Amino acid sequence: MPSIRKQTNKNGTTYKITVTSGRDITGKQVRHFTTYKPEPGTPPKQAEKQAAAIALDFEQKINAGFEADNKIKFASYAEYVLKLKEQGGAKPSTIDSYRQRLQRVNEAIGHLKVVDIRPRHLNAFYANLAESGMNEITGRELSAGTIRQFHGVISVVLQQAEKEMIVPYNAASKATPPKLQLTDAETLQPNEIITTLHALEHEPIKWQAMIQLFLVTGARRGEMLALKWRNVDWDNSQIKIETTLLYSKNKGLHEGPTKTNNIRFVKIPLETLKILKKYQTYYLKLRLKNGLRWQNLDYIFPSDSGTAMTPNLINLWLKKFTKRHDLPKLTPHKFRHTMASILYFTGVDGVTISKRLGHANVSTTANIYSHIIKQADEIAADAIADAILRPQNLGRQKK
Repeated sequence: MPSIRKQTNKNGTTYKITVTSGRDITGKQVRHFTTYKPEPGTPPKQAEKQAAAIALDFEQKINAGFEADNKIKFASYAEYVLKLKEQGGAKPSTIDSYRQRLQRVNEAIGHLKVVDIRPRHLNAFYANLAESGMNEITGRELSAGTIRQFHGVISVVLQQAEKEMIVPYNAASKATPPKLQLTDAETLQPNEIITTLHALEHEPIKWQAMIQLFLVTGARRGEMLALKWRNVDWDNSQIKIETTLLYSKNKGLHEGPTKTNNIRFVKIPLETLKILKKYQTYYLKLRLKNGLRWQNLDYIFPSDSGTAMTPNLINLWLKKFTKRHDLPKLTPHKFRHTMASILYFTGVDGVTISKRLGHANVSTTANIYSHIIKQADEIAADAIADAILRPQNLGRQKK
């Protein structure tokens, strides 16, 4: 049975709760402690009843193996969890993003003991982030997506605490972050694709090859820049996507596994292979021209010295390209969405599209392109109706 000792002083009344749980290796009895302080004005009998309930709950947690009296604070424990993640092979860029978000998280809850964190603490933090002025760049509130990123890193830390039985449950799993509003993926319309391809004909062959590959493969930006010539299977008209380019403060620009740690083979049209072959000729001449300055790392789209190209340079080039040719805004991800939407509208199944995009689950693909799937299904329904149900078409078929 837990021991409850009432203590009264100038600061009010508290109840010190003690639970014993066997003996340590020296034979000394192991004791666990917690304190309950009633809200001011709480009637004594009610306070005693609440203390007894807390004592019973405390004892049950101790007996179940939880470190219910662990004094470690969130900020210290979060740093420990990041080190575990690093040892487990987490990407440096992931660790950097966690550490960046933890700066603001620790300002809010870093001083709290992990065992004391409740959903209400997290909800208050999320509400604060949603206030005007919390976005340091725009001076406005943070978006729901950004707030959910803070929620994500808190959840990772508390999930580890739950696994190590420091807490009985992950408080983040019971908190209420703002709901993410899914927006339609931006895609290029058919006429915009044609205009873009015509404009590319007036650009360097390197960019012709890269942008066409973006359109037909749906590769992510980092995946495109990590491609090496050995990844091109000329005989089978396909490329092997196995790595991506990442950036972290500690390692700089470096290669790592793809976002979902998957390796995929993506078929490409003969027209794209032809452009790629033409570009390869230019690439070999460029390598010879640079001589000893060239670092032969085999990247298909390298910097001028053969090293990996910084991913942001693609976006900067696209921005200038669209301005030169009066085109709509273009990004690597817009090409990715465009490829997926074309495949859906041409009747390709979701599993095939998901594999081509490199998604871990088909459900991810379905969620992102739900509006496109709906539109494609409506078009399919109309096509069926035109073919077999509508009288004017049936009459036309008889003729």
